[in-house]
Amino acid sequence: MAIRTTENSVQAILGGHYDGSTSLVSFIKTANLFTNRIANADTKGLMGEDDLKDVETYLAAHFYAHADQITQSKSTGRASGQFQGRTDLGFDATLYGQTAKRLDATGLLVLLDQPQRPKATCLWLGKVFNDQLDADERSS
Repeated sequence: MAIRTTENSVQAILGGHYDGSTSLVSFIKTANLFTNRIANADTKGLMGEDDLKDVETYLAAHFYAHADQITQSKSTGRASGQFQGRTDLGFDATLYGQTAKRLDATGLLVLLDQPQRPKATCLWLGKVFNDQLDADERSS
């Protein structure tokens, strides 16, 4: 599917957090992949093209903020710095990702952020009940 957002739209969302030295195209392409998944999951028609464009814009900003983490606080004496976000939080790692999740009416981004738990399965390797022999019928 076609890309819905533009570099200018993503720059507007990022505001002063964007330094202008990095192309946003790769982040927009990644956001487009997720937005296309949302569009395909939208079987009830909850998301219009404008909604999908907004999600794609915020996702592109989210992916940019992951690559060039946004400064939360900094000091110059003895050089200190603190950055927003943690990579283990998924889309919740940035305010942009949190906004994209809220804009996604399908809930797919919320679902993708849930931890994947292993599922236990059971496989019976014995005989079906009708083929089993009683204890007194078994030979040793």
